[in-house]
Amino acid sequence: MVFTEFSPFFLMMTIVSLCSVRHWVIMTGIASFFQAASPILIQGGGRMIGIPPGYVLLAVGFWHFGKICLEDLTPGKQRRAAIVINGRLFTLILYTVIGVAGSLFLPRLFEGQAQIMPPGLGLDSGITERLEPSGTNFNQAFYLVCNFFLSFFIYAFLQWRLIDLATILKGVTIGVTLSLCFGFYQILSFHVGVPWPSDFINSNEGIGQQYEQTFAGLNRMSATFQEPSIMSMHFLSAFGVAALGLQNWRLALPILVALIVSTSSLAYFGLVVLLTLWILLEFPSHGIRILWPVALLSLIILLSWAVDNFFLDGQIIEFMVVKKFEGESGMSRLNADMSALDAFLDTYGFGVGIGSTRASSFAFTLLATMGVFGAISFLVLMMSCIVYVWREPTKNARGLLFGLLGLLISWFMAIPDIFLPLVWLLVGAAMSNDLIIRNRPSRADGTCSSINQNVKETNEMY
Repeated sequence: MVFTEFSPFFLMMTIVSLCSVRHWVIMTGIASFFQAASPILIQGGGRMIGIPPGYVLLAVGFWHFGKICLEDLTPGKQRRAAIVINGRLFTLILYTVIGVAGSLFLPRLFEGQAQIMPPGLGLDSGITERLEPSGTNFNQAFYLVCNFFLSFFIYAFLQWRLIDLATILKGVTIGVTLSLCFGFYQILSFHVGVPWPSDFINSNEGIGQQYEQTFAGLNRMSATFQEPSIMSMHFLSAFGVAALGLQNWRLALPILVALIVSTSSLAYFGLVVLLTLWILLEFPSHGIRILWPVALLSLIILLSWAVDNFFLDGQIIEFMVVKKFEGESGMSRLNADMSALDAFLDTYGFGVGIGSTRASSFAFTLLATMGVFGAISFLVLMMSCIVYVWREPTKNARGLLFGLLGLLISWFMAIPDIFLPLVWLLVGAAMSNDLIIRNRPSRADGTCSSINQNVKETNEMY
């Protein structure tokens, strides 16, 4: 095991997380935006493997949960209410069981019968192999279990009223603010020649780091993520939280600028879809009041188009939007998706097991790996969460709704990975029956005051 240059910063986050449940939730939200980093590297499968900091902090979540359970066993102490398993939590359990069981048994059941694209190879390799069990199945099953416990802890702590939704969104807004600072510094460092702290930001050697990508003479912003597409996914979610939910335009506008200068097709297509959904969902209840944000966003997008045409001869729009699916990248993605679909059909709809293959997006990866049952359970979980959150007419709930929609849109468009802590942090909140907690939690659990006093409820109605 090797400690990276990110480990001192992570140690500070861990110490803060130990202060209270609220601190742990905020630090987990922040850590979710440092996807390219890892505090430790572990030897596995002949190479060094890093663990995203959001998952390493899960150990602190276990500590808090265990501490609370032990306190409830203290004689004479009033016990907290038992955790209620509602339909959304049950569906998450079902999805996790299907995924973990499939990763263990499906590669052995269909060994040699299906062609798969090894997850460790790039989409442009075009290489397919016969299905066989591998260590990647166990790695991905581990992350499925981590995803479950992350959502479960958020669900339980909300039910016990140790945290509120404002706490969760606070972590997201702080996390994206830090990531934005690094992202704009990355652009500056490329053009001015100042050093980029890759040993700190891109310390996870187990994943392909693409922070040096360029397009049309511009450095493609990846900020604290391994590549621009994954950054766009998280920034779209943060834009949904800040702009479409909390209406915090001081934060939303820098996020929008970052999405535009990222030169990521996912950022452009995802932004259009997310804004379209926002208009469709909000116009019936808010009418013309949403027209000024639409006008502002349209003006910024129009100015960006003008800058692209004037300074870059329209290369960004031409190659990243109009001709995105006509080039080599588009064909590689199409071939990967068709290969995943073939794996799904070759296994009669059961899938080849999580970690056996990959496609260009989560939709095809989900079908190919977890089959019909896994896909259905996932869709039921997400749709039930979205419908439930949509019924809450508060700013925080709207932030959660559009933050979750931003992630799902990006996921189904272009991101095949399952180890994304931010997704499951928001899913845990959306599963809770006590989505919006009106009363601030007491400080009887020993919370530190430095962050608690700064976490404000923004539950006021539109």
